Amino acid sequence: MNPVESLKNKLSQLRLAWQEEPSGVFGILQHKALLLVLACLVLGALAAKPVFHRIVSWRAHSLAEQAMGQVEKQDFDGALKTLRTAYQLAPDNHEVVRALALALALTGNPAALKFWKAVIGFREATLDDRRQFLGLTLQSGTPSITAEEQLRLLLDKEPNSARNWLLAARLKELSGASEKALLCARKAHELDPAMEEATFFLASLLLRSPGSVPEGTDLLWTLVEGNGKNSLNAALFAAELPGLSRERAEALVKRLKSDPASKEKHRLRALELEIRLHPESRRDLLDAAMEPAANLDETSLCELGGWLNTHGEPERTLALVKPDQAKKSRARLLVYLDALAALNRWREVDAAISEKGIPLEPVIFELFKARCDTEFGHSDDALAHWRAAQTETIGHPEQAFFAAKYLRQVGRDGQAENIYRSFTGNNQTARAAFLELLDLAAPKGTAAVYGVLGEMRGRWPKDEQIQNDHTYFSLLLEKEAGPCLETARALVEAAPSSLAHRTILAFALLRLRKPAEALDVYSNLDIPWASQPVPYRVVFAAVLRANGRDNDAAAMISGIPDEAMRPEERALVNFSSNISPRIPE
Repeated sequence: MNPVESLKNKLSQLRLAWQEEPSGVFGILQHKALLLVLACLVLGALAAKPVFHRIVSWRAHSLAEQAMGQVEKQDFDGALKTLRTAYQLAPDNHEVVRALALALALTGNPAALKFWKAVIGFREATLDDRRQFLGLTLQSGTPSITAEEQLRLLLDKEPNSARNWLLAARLKELSGASEKALLCARKAHELDPAMEEATFFLASLLLRSPGSVPEGTDLLWTLVEGNGKNSLNAALFAAELPGLSRERAEALVKRLKSDPASKEKHRLRALELEIRLHPESRRDLLDAAMEPAANLDETSLCELGGWLNTHGEPERTLALVKPDQAKKSRARLLVYLDALAALNRWREVDAAISEKGIPLEPVIFELFKARCDTEFGHSDDALAHWRAAQTETIGHPEQAFFAAKYLRQVGRDGQAENIYRSFTGNNQTARAAFLELLDLAAPKGTAAVYGVLGEMRGRWPKDEQIQNDHTYFSLLLEKEAGPCLETARALVEAAPSSLAHRTILAFALLRLRKPAEALDVYSNLDIPWASQPVPYRVVFAAVLRANGRDNDAAAMISGIPDEAMRPEERALVNFSSNISPRIPE
């Protein structure tokens, strides 16, 4: 019998005893005793639930502490098991839910974001809890109204916190508000110039912002020359920058090779720079890079092999990874198979993947099998394996993107597109999938890109970057100039210093036969045009030409290769024919 039924029975018994109503002094005493018992039972019933709740809460809290100890020992499976028990006992306990959210986040479980959202709903939620939630939102790649609300709360509570402004910058970038992201990053850097994460992020934004590349490079260089925890990563990032001076390139080579914390990826980036600086010494540099290969660990060995494959040196990879060693691990086998494939040694690929017990997932096996059958002329078998590979990717984003990349490499763009399409409905993978679809659409022409951008704008209507790009392609295709003008004005009002937004504003005015107003969009701006993206220069050249400044327009597009422009862009600024006559007032 449960406690509630037991209590009901005892009360019924008392009620019957009361009804018998004995007489005399003894009866009076018995009445008092019964009243006392009844009062105790009622009070006990009222107190039982809070007491029981406190006991359960204490037990759940104890389990949560135990789980955190397991986390410290890297026993994540044990910690999650313990925390699930604690959560079942006390799903409304802030500390328990927080511990579960933390453990899920540490194991990369996507459910962590849901639990962190629950954590910030508690009255006891701290500012750090809210920062944790925002950090996971950034990792998920999906901004939300809740995230914006939490950000505003943090900035209201701690308006001078560089950490909060850095979170704001990252969240604005994720939302596509690049100009606002830059402003927030500058604020974070101003509040704490010694905060390397803020400096690094600001530099990365400046390097992606036309006209701010020199500032971004100089800011990044302050990290490269420092000794902080981000200096080596800054050097790795800087090594990829175009137009590095020889002096800086040589300094980066030295830093990347000699830093005590350098790993294989740093040494390989240094090797790339050295080859760029001394192309005549390529063979000697590669020979030197191969010398320590025998002492490399598994990860470094595979990184070197992968680098050699992508830099046209598969023979060196095969000298590095022998057939009998290849099947010892998945990573080593993939490097080995890629080298064989680069040399068109498909019989050896087929033999390698056909051995029993090889460490390959089904999707990768099917991809290689399909490629082998294609090379052997077995078209029906190849088609069956291509389809099997695509089926195997369902529900596995990482494998799916790997498969799609491979399909693109072998010219099967249609199947790659199908894979990307299958992941556009998932909030965790949608943006990455759409970016790949944009890349696939580029060779098909402006209309194809416009179509994908239209889908993206429907999915993320408040993303300023997507709005801007979609509007630009709308104008290229001469669609809806009026609505484009409204969008452009709103974007420029939100971010007046954004040249991207001013470009579409000028373009919209140009399409509406208002060239003088289009030229006014650029008034009082000192723009280093030589370093600007091709679309910006093309639109400005078209505006100049529409205002009768043909020589200035010709100078603006000089140096832009014809193939760097889309057909519609060439039509705007074509001076050798009358494809695009001057747009009158």
